[in-house]
Amino acid sequence: MSNQKRKLEGARSLNQYHQVIDMVYTALEVWDEGMALASLCYDVTTEFPAEHSWVLKTKIRLAASRIAASVAKAYEQSSEGFWYHIQESQESLLELKTHLKFAERLSLVEPRVNAALLVNCDLMAQRLVSLQAAAS
Repeated sequence: MSNQKRKLEGARSLNQYHQVIDMVYTALEVWDEGMALASLCYDVTTEFPAEHSWVLKTKIRLAASRIAASVAKAYEQSSEGFWYHIQESQESLLELKTHLKFAERLSLVEPRVNAALLVNCDLMAQRLVSLQAAAS
């Protein structure tokens, strides 16, 4: 039985039940947004020239995919594990932003495209904070 199911069964009041449901819904939204961000990053990196950028391409793709993966792992954890995996998601997001800025410096990503990706990263950062708030 998953940790979230145990929490639902253990909820002693309707208010506790609604708090757990809100957290589950928020986690699913954040996971979906993380997947969308990873897809965008994957699409952008397909344009990188192969001869100079395969390492950076891989780092961007890995960092982007770890955001949603860590949210998924957090969803199945106890509260201590939850916080750890959300923090891991936030660290991956910072790593992604750094790699995207570096890619722009190397002229691998157009500034306007990168600006849009970085806005998505900032929105994801806000969503992760919201997810932490929903869990507390």
